[in-house]
Amino acid sequence: GNSRIVIFSDQGELLLSYGAEGPGIGSFDGPSDIAVFDEKSVLVADTENHRIQVFLLSEISDHLAK
Repeated sequence: GNSRIVIFSDQGELLLSYGAEGPGIGSFDGPSDIAVFDEKSVLVADTENHRIQVFLLSEISDHLAK
């Protein structure tokens, strides 16, 4: 499945893709919901891993730049 966070611009361009399937931090197994707060924080309901993961968009962007 699509076990990742994907963010698109208003024009439909891919801005960011983060994560993979699995049990580790930054990995997902059955993500079922997402919420964005203040355009800075992202919360992901990671259903099969029985948790909510919280990310700062700046940290995700920094990780992708490495």
